[in-house]
Amino acid sequence: MKLPDAPARMRSEGAPEGTPGKGRRMALVRNALIDYILSTFGLEEGELDDNTVLFSDGLLDSFCMVSLISYVESEAGITFRPTEVNLDNLDSVARILAFVERKSG
Repeated sequence: MKLPDAPARMRSEGAPEGTPGKGRRMALVRNALIDYILSTFGLEEGELDDNTVLFSDGLLDSFCMVSLISYVESEAGITFRPTEVNLDNLDSVARILAFVERKSG
């Protein structure tokens, strides 16, 4: 599922008039991310919320991590440095969103 706004808009300091504000954009990012995880990795809706541990508890594996990183980079217009590929940034939807916000900020 593609985000409705171009990645450059997510990164811009001042969004053009008529575009969603930062909170609205992050909600769109959150919803798209959850939809992606559910549909790509075959999880049920009740299995995932913002704080569900994705990798530490074995819900997803390292192959899923590679796919998830690629998706986040593509949709958010950011790039993970090798040192940023870690559970602190990727082990839950909330952690991923916080990372995207820091990188986009």
